[in-house]
Amino acid sequence: MGKKKNNPGKSAGGVLQKDIVQRLNYLYQAAHVALNMNPPNLTLAQYYAATMKKLSLRGTLKLSPHIKRTICKKCCMLLLPRITQKFQFQKDSIIAVQCLNCKFVKRYPTKSKTESAGARSYGTRTLWQDKEENIAKVLILGPSTNKVVNK
Repeated sequence: MGKKKNNPGKSAGGVLQKDIVQRLNYLYQAAHVALNMNPPNLTLAQYYAATMKKLSLRGTLKLSPHIKRTICKKCCMLLLPRITQKFQFQKDSIIAVQCLNCKFVKRYPTKSKTESAGARSYGTRTLWQDKEENIAKVLILGPSTNKVVNK
């Protein structure tokens, strides 16, 4: 029987590189705060997002696709609607997301053609967070009532 080896990357909770994950979370939140300032601090938000991207590559951690879609691939700017990104609905059911900082356009398909039994039927592609079975709570905010709907 040999000695148990200490794994320096693993913490007591079983999460690998917990400090890096916490720093990524902090940088993402800080980039959001920098963009929500009045006036928005674009260079600070871009610096935080670029640092977050470099840190995930250096620590060999994968960012979730939801986080990746909110960062421009060309200039590393955090994409928020009406502040740093613009949506366009193009033909053939394609949504184009344009970064207002560098004008880079990323296109996402919304419908796919599937052929079954010789007939054409159109299926839809939806993101994981947009599917109804994955939504835990819906917050309905209004001037008179605030409701929480559990699904």
